This record gives sequence, structure tokens and C-alpha cells, in this order.
Amino acid sequence: MGMAPAPAPPMYLSVSATKKLNLADFQNSVPALHELAIVNGTESTVANLVVRLVSEPPFIRPRSWSLDSIRAGETYHLRDLDVQMDK
Repeated sequence: MGMAPAPAPPMYLSVSATKKLNLADFQNSVPALHELAIVNGTESTVANLVVRLVSEPPFIRPRSWSLDSIRAGETYHLRDLDVQMDK
């Protein structure tokens, strides 16, 4: 008997990012993030959300995005995915 796949969490991030980055990539504006979306799998609207991006070790500048709300069942694709290298 196979194991059933785990159910998706009620709220989660869907992320598509570059696997490897170096200084030349940043200098040539190669995007680190291709897609960043919040999926609300709950049955209600979720309000006052903040998504924070940090790296460990700290090679990119911290970033945050604020959202007023995401309706039940909605996927919100964040825009302005520009991240800067922390010098």
C-alpha cells in the first residue's frame, strides 16, 4: 500500500527562484525570484499579511511585501520581485 500524499497547508507560498546566483548575475540583472505567490487554501479571507524575505547567510537585502487581504481560495502573485545584493 502506498502512502497518501500529505494535504497542502491551508496557506502557503509558491516560489520559483534561480537555483544559483553569483555577483555577475546580480550585476547583469538576472532575477533571483521568478515567481512569489501566496495561496489561501482556507475558507475565509485572511487580512493584514506581510511576507518577509531574508537570507542566511545574509547575501541579499531583506525585503517585505504588505497585502491588505487575500480571499478564500485565492492565489495572489506578488509583483516587484526585485531583490538587491547585500554588500
